[in-house]
Amino acid sequence: MLRITQQMKDHYIDPFRVKVIGADHPVAQSVLEIYKRYPGRVPTRVNGSLFGGMAVAEVYIYPPFADKA
Repeated sequence: MLRITQQMKDHYIDPFRVKVIGADHPVAQSVLEIYKRYPGRVPTRVNGSLFGGMAVAEVYIYPPFADKA
């Protein structure tokens, strides 16, 4: 994670506040479902419900970074 965050020039993410999960994790599956349901460039907000099997007050899901080829 440290190597990846150092390469990101346009965004800052504190690598010590990141938890890496696998693609089969319920939270990751919920994020992928949101991406399919709401494709686009605007962050999606989920309020006070279950998300990936976890009780949450609020979740912001940012669009994936665009590939810079």
